[in-house]
Amino acid sequence: MFAHPTPSRLLRWLDDNPSKLEKYLGKHPEAEPELEQLSPLPAPASRALANALAAPIDLAERLRARMAIQESPTDPAAVARDLIGLGWRTATLLFGEEPPGELGRAMDLP
Repeated sequence: MFAHPTPSRLLRWLDDNPSKLEKYLGKHPEAEPELEQLSPLPAPASRALANALAAPIDLAERLRARMAIQESPTDPAAVARDLIGLGWRTATLLFGEEPPGELGRAMDLP
């Protein structure tokens, strides 16, 4: 049976042998929260990270504007356009950008 490393060993790996720590965390992801508690970020780095990951201040306004210009799903013309392109989108999803064989030739546009 494998004994999990002690907190001090995890911190030593973090400082001296990051590749060993990365390998260990790959096999034991449940140890990641423990390691995060052992080695908190310094305050300036934590603030910088929080600022970098924070949602933009005007996110709600931008989403509302985008939704306002997006076509209504009940608009008959929008539904017809979606249905016409459905086959092509399905083929590209399943086969990539260029569908293979007969399907690819059949879907070529003139």
